[in-house]
Amino acid sequence: MARSFGVTLPPRVVLHTDFADSPVEQAVRRYATTTRVGIDDPIRWADWDVLVTNEDTPLPYGRSPLRVIQFGGHPTGCFATAPTTFSDGSPYLTERVGQSLHIPSDLDPDLTELAVKHLVPCLDVSAEARETITFPSSTEPIMSQSLISNPDGYAVTAIYEPHKEVQQVWWFPTAMEPAVEQILHVAFSLWHKTDPERFPSTPGWTSNQKWMTAEQQVQFNSISSRIKAAREQIKEADEEIRTAELDLERIRRTAEVGQQRLLTSDGSDLVRAVAAALEAVGLKVTDLDSAIPQGTPKIGDLEILDPTSGLTIMAEVKGKTKGAALGDLLSIKNHQKTYEKTRKPLDRVWYVVNANRRTDPDSRRPPLQEAAIEIAVFGDGDGLVVDTRDLFQLSKRVTMQELTAEHARRMLLDQRGRFRIDGS
Repeated sequence: MARSFGVTLPPRVVLHTDFADSPVEQAVRRYATTTRVGIDDPIRWADWDVLVTNEDTPLPYGRSPLRVIQFGGHPTGCFATAPTTFSDGSPYLTERVGQSLHIPSDLDPDLTELAVKHLVPCLDVSAEARETITFPSSTEPIMSQSLISNPDGYAVTAIYEPHKEVQQVWWFPTAMEPAVEQILHVAFSLWHKTDPERFPSTPGWTSNQKWMTAEQQVQFNSISSRIKAAREQIKEADEEIRTAELDLERIRRTAEVGQQRLLTSDGSDLVRAVAAALEAVGLKVTDLDSAIPQGTPKIGDLEILDPTSGLTIMAEVKGKTKGAALGDLLSIKNHQKTYEKTRKPLDRVWYVVNANRRTDPDSRRPPLQEAAIEIAVFGDGDGLVVDTRDLFQLSKRVTMQELTAEHARRMLLDQRGRFRIDGS
């Protein structure tokens, strides 16, 4: 039997370029039995199992069992693109627009954990474009697995098997160098399963339950139970959040057709919203536009009756993209005269206005803010200017039982001039 001397022990790793005395070298030495830094001196690649590099590395043209972990640089390896030996193609990098990052659902669990916990955090998720790997057209199938892809499915980092030069390449952007410890751990663990001769033991065998001490096993089981319970809680919380978000969306949708129309609508939609708010405080409301024949003079938008006192009110309802118009007060008085000629004397007239309806209600100025004298005169004639923001809050307080409907109704009926929800 032949005897051999000077044979180095696997796994054997070569570091290329500026990794000397770096965190990358320190991590490699924890996982490799034999290590070499640099390729300046002659090197026989068949004597090595792994190359860790961050730039282009000259490699023999033929097929070899070498595995490569590469950070940045032109992706290593050749693919058969034509029958002739001089037409092989290499993968190349292409910058593509696309911000979001995606992890395949069929990825190995260890690779999924690596990608989620350690690789994605290395990347700037706000970047609008990033480099992706593009493989050449090939006459033979290309075996590749994207770990992270851009929105269009192009690999941001990938594991692939070239047809020539090396057996397998794990290519990562340079930004992922800080995750080298976790990358090596997963890579060596997976390689141990497929090639135990070159990778004789798993990196974390001391954490394998099979070889834990009894005390470690008890602690491991306890912690595993806590993790499982926490994951169940997270799952339940995620479901609760999802359900709550659907409920919030439902609330937003119903608001658009509910009381919030007082703040957003105009025309007949606003008239209906005002009528609903007044009915909620116990007033009887009639839509005058639907009650009078077409072609007859306008007598207002709403007829309002207080069942308790018998008071009758005519209301004009306006929705404005800008501020309220002073001329509306004169128009209301004209409609009042027409109403009283055809029906009966009125006890009150109201101008209900949703001014600046397309803006945030908090930023809106009170309607006719600069027309204090005109509003006072309007009030002397039993007129009342009502901002729909105040009507919204009044209706809301009644619904939430902060005010009784009777109290809210009296607030409206007892005030003249400008309605103030606080009564001042």
